[in-house]
Amino acid sequence: MRSSVAFSSLVALATALKDSDPGPTCKEVVIPVKQENRGYTFVDGPERDNETQIVEFVRQMSEGAVFSWNDTVLVNTTFHIPATYCLPSDGVKDRNALQIIVHGLTYNKTMWQGFGYDGEKYNWHQHANAHGYATLAIDLPGHGHSREEDPFTAIQPQIAMDIILQINSGAHGGPYTDISDILGREYLYTIFVDGAYLGAAIHTDDYDFHCKILTGFSEDYNISRFLQATWGSASEVDANRFRGAPDGYLVQKNQKERISSFYAGDYNAGLALVDWVRRDTIALGEVATLPWIPTYGSYSGGVFLIAGENDSIACKPIDEGGCTKSLPQTANLTFSKTRAVNWAIPSNTGHSWSLHNSAGLVLEQVHIWIDAYLDSIWPPPPPAEV
Repeated sequence: MRSSVAFSSLVALATALKDSDPGPTCKEVVIPVKQENRGYTFVDGPERDNETQIVEFVRQMSEGAVFSWNDTVLVNTTFHIPATYCLPSDGVKDRNALQIIVHGLTYNKTMWQGFGYDGEKYNWHQHANAHGYATLAIDLPGHGHSREEDPFTAIQPQIAMDIILQINSGAHGGPYTDISDILGREYLYTIFVDGAYLGAAIHTDDYDFHCKILTGFSEDYNISRFLQATWGSASEVDANRFRGAPDGYLVQKNQKERISSFYAGDYNAGLALVDWVRRDTIALGEVATLPWIPTYGSYSGGVFLIAGENDSIACKPIDEGGCTKSLPQTANLTFSKTRAVNWAIPSNTGHSWSLHNSAGLVLEQVHIWIDAYLDSIWPPPPPAEV
């Protein structure tokens, strides 16, 4: 069931929410992360300033095309990663654990506070903080307010993965970033929370995180379903928000397509409209190179999977069993080496599950699981070297 409200009033609300406060224990920080990495270049890729060719490239991917790469280029830069950092609620036992939270494609870190819509209902930070966890929700390069880097070669998943692992190392007091100084402390435990982008790829190393919460993901995840939308150059579609962005940054053009892809069942139509107004970009490099990234590894920590019952992107088609079939298979096959694996499949819920009416119950369920899992592995294993 969906509730409705006047379009014009919600557009105004979405604009007003752009700098909303995620919670009373939160602050904004910027984390410098040095990268000396390699970015792939495409065989027969589109011209950089040709929107028509770029959109056609994505259309072919949506039909299942997988493109080859012929070379790599050096990406040597320091990314300045915006992040929302929140501490445990007053009076709550501090679990000495940091959740590093990463948004999905076409989103940024504000998705984890429900864009500030309807108080704490959709706010991951506040649920986690109430259980004693600190949270660090980051904007990946090319998202939020930053589109300065090359969308073809610098905004790619292997680079994003390395940034996350460096931040994780720094949170433990490692040498790669000064994050522990920025956060004011080191953490004993770290937890990775993924919003349906890097979950398939970042579980390759044992003990890089003590446990991982992978959302909108299963072994049947198919990026071509996500790309089956109408795309345009971000700077052309919304010049006010994305002015100056190179043509390799794309944004969805059709409101109905976006909502039908990400929402299903029981959700608030007002929040779905805020989502549309606040939608973020994709960079060509971050979607075109994702199929080249290895997805299976030796990770043996704890894993909790979340996907909505009606998620048509992460799981098998509904008529083939959907997420009720995909998530148990993923738990038993992909994560057969883990210490503990569990999953939640909220009913009447689509791909962007944390923005549906089931979010509150699922947020509580997953944090009860994290509590029990961390209690079960004391003392924690040492973090892996990056």
